[in-house]
Amino acid sequence: MTSTTRTSLLGSAATLVLSVALASCSGESADGPGTGGGTGNVGGSGATGGTPSSGNMRGAVLASLGENVVMPTQEGFGTEITALEAALAAAVDGSGTREMAQAAWRQAM
Repeated sequence: MTSTTRTSLLGSAATLVLSVALASCSGESADGPGTGGGTGNVGGSGATGGTPSSGNMRGAVLASLGENVVMPTQEGFGTEITALEAALAAAVDGSGTREMAQAAWRQAM
């Protein structure tokens, strides 16, 4: 995998995650705020209940997932792909073995 392909894949994954997060963070329902005979909050608890609205909680959860799960996974994958590229190049030029390349493949996948 070339560096350009890897960068493109990581960029596409980051764009997808951010798009989903932004689309999910809306505090309003599809009908607009306050419709449907409730307080306007999906979870039914407003400011007087002391519980954050589900829109705020959803945004916080998505932000946390992005920072603590998605980004570290992407960064680790980039490192593993670099190691795989090196192991494959070594296997091709004879300085490494097929088994080393296979181990790097398993680690990356």
